[in-house]
Parts: sequence; structure tokens; C-alpha cells
Amino acid sequence: MSSKEGLDKLRSEMRNITTNIICQVQRRMEISRQVGEIKTKLNIDVMDEKVEQEVRGSILKLSKEIG
Repeated sequence: MSSKEGLDKLRSEMRNITTNIICQVQRRMEISRQVGEIKTKLNIDVMDEKVEQEVRGSILKLSKEIG
């Protein structure tokens, strides 16, 4: 495989990964909207600092693990 072909392949893979990231973010936003709707119907505060801290902690841990 030539350098040009390798570069093209890597760029294609990056585009695919970017597309997947965007789709996952969109899905997460949809789930978040649904959670908000359910919480509103149940008269629960939409913002839950404990859950937010857990999410941030998980993200930080994963970031450290994968570098």
C-alpha cells in the first residue's frame, strides 16, 4: 500500500469515526430529553448534581485510563 493509499484509508476511517461520534452524541441528547420529560412528569428536579458528578467522575476515569 502506498503512502497515499494509507493516508486515504486513515482519512476515511477518521470520517467514519466522526460520523459515529456525532450519531452517538445525537442519541445521548435524545435520551437526555426523554429523561427530562419523565422527571418533569414525576415532578423531580431535572438537574441532579449527584448524577452529574458520577458522570464527570466516569469521564475523568476513562480519560485517564485511555490516555
